[in-house]
Amino acid sequence: SSQQPLGLRPATLLSWRRCQFCYSNSAVLPVLKVVFNSTDAQFFPMAAADQLRAALEANDCERLLKLCRQLDSNLTVSSGKFKDPPHTREMSVTHHVASKPYGLDCLEVLIDRFGAACLTCRDEFNYTPVHWAAMEQSQETLQLIHVNLSSDCFYEKGRFGRSVFHCAAVNEHSNKALEWLIGELGSDSLMEKDDNGSTVVHLAAQCQSSDSMDFIKSKLGSDCFRQRGWLGRTAVHCAACNKVSNSSLKWLIDELGSDSLMKEDD
Repeated sequence: SSQQPLGLRPATLLSWRRCQFCYSNSAVLPVLKVVFNSTDAQFFPMAAADQLRAALEANDCERLLKLCRQLDSNLTVSSGKFKDPPHTREMSVTHHVASKPYGLDCLEVLIDRFGAACLTCRDEFNYTPVHWAAMEQSQETLQLIHVNLSSDCFYEKGRFGRSVFHCAAVNEHSNKALEWLIGELGSDSLMEKDDNGSTVVHLAAQCQSSDSMDFIKSKLGSDCFRQRGWLGRTAVHCAACNKVSNSSLKWLIDELGSDSLMKEDD
């Protein structure tokens, strides 16, 4: 209707008239959101990317799951809820879902809708959703990925030349993803260096607890903790930078002796 809608004050009438075309145009309506002022707030359907962004930033897992079930493509979405580094990131829905600790159900839906190819796309840091899942989720997600992709996906290199093994070592929520990868694919990758010279051992010492140190020792023995990495640092140096827990540092000192505290880096 071209008539002024009931309840709108004159201040919002111009906005209404500007939107009349969109209201009658089915091609425009689904991707338009209009917000009038406070008491007259009226909403046209939000763009799918806007809805996804809102759900991601609110950590609304129920809403996010519902939206994933309605998607027709692996949309690119900008979202600002990241801490390292803290900025807005533009990447696929699959990347975003993989970067959420609660994202397993959503990831399963996206794989079902778009196929395993949605797990292989790259973001601005050259990470795939598999890298993100290793950094933020647990072994159940990696098991789901392994059902849909070959083991090669875990060796793909991302930012800093890091494989999925390196990414699992910086997972601050749990070391279960790392334990699963090593149990499934072997311990050789624990000593693989990234482009900075850091191994999985160094990264685990810096980001995880003493449970990971125990696990690594059971696979490699204690000498691996003395190996030098980025800036000539050992696992002890890395554990001293651990912001999650000091248990790794305590464990390493008990294992290697207090002399290791006096070793200089470069």
